[in-house]
Amino acid sequence: MTGLPIDAAACNALLRAVLNKPWAPRAPGPAAFDCYTLLQHADRVLFGRTLPDYPAGITASSPKAVRRHLLASPFYRALKRVSEPAHGDYVALCIGPRRLPAHVGIWLAVNRMGGVLHCEHGRGVTFDEPAILKATSYDIDCYRPA
Repeated sequence: MTGLPIDAAACNALLRAVLNKPWAPRAPGPAAFDCYTLLQHADRVLFGRTLPDYPAGITASSPKAVRRHLLASPFYRALKRVSEPAHGDYVALCIGPRRLPAHVGIWLAVNRMGGVLHCEHGRGVTFDEPAILKATSYDIDCYRPA
């Protein structure tokens, strides 16, 4: 497993700052997030990367529109799909027999197992290990910036 260097202090500080914050569409933080704005925030804070915004007419409460936009974007096409997650990888949480991406997060290797930091409607910001995600019907697809 490869990935970005792990700064445990920075990861722990981020987790303390964002865990249990509520979900709200297009909320940029720090008081609330949606799944994509949390991904943007964590990516910027931990890795200094800047993810593109999605267009003003699209909200996280419309997963199909977000999925269409992201799948068509040059940013998404530049990502490399990987079989094993590593620190800093982007995660698409997929549902259904067609494994459609319905939700996004970021993989953090902050414990022995690692897990996904994500923000979900009804749950807010959580950090879940793979077994928890599987139990909630999500499959994980991981992507690494090229």
